[in-house]
Amino acid sequence: MDSAKRELKEESGITSNAWEFLASIYPLPSEITEKVYIFSVNIDKNASIILDSEATDEGIYSSKFVDFKCVAQFVLQNKIKCSIDGYAVLLFLQDHYKKIKENKND
Repeated sequence: MDSAKRELKEESGITSNAWEFLASIYPLPSEITEKVYIFSVNIDKNASIILDSEATDEGIYSSKFVDFKCVAQFVLQNKIKCSIDGYAVLLFLQDHYKKIKENKND
């Protein structure tokens, strides 16, 4: 998780203490042994994105916050081309609706 926190800060200037592990996957197990970890992160909606030279070195030149419903629509409209990103969105939705259901039963 430490490396994920560092990446978020390096690439956006954003920090958060509200992280939740969702899953780990091998995106191409027959090709590479790289394991990807997926987290849900709560970020203050008033946070500002500060891109630094490390972000631009990685090709990130602008960024903005969007409503999660918008991100879910990107998946449904086939606008997210990375399978890991699409999977992460679906995991988040599953977790989100599970928590809503649990809160209704309390």
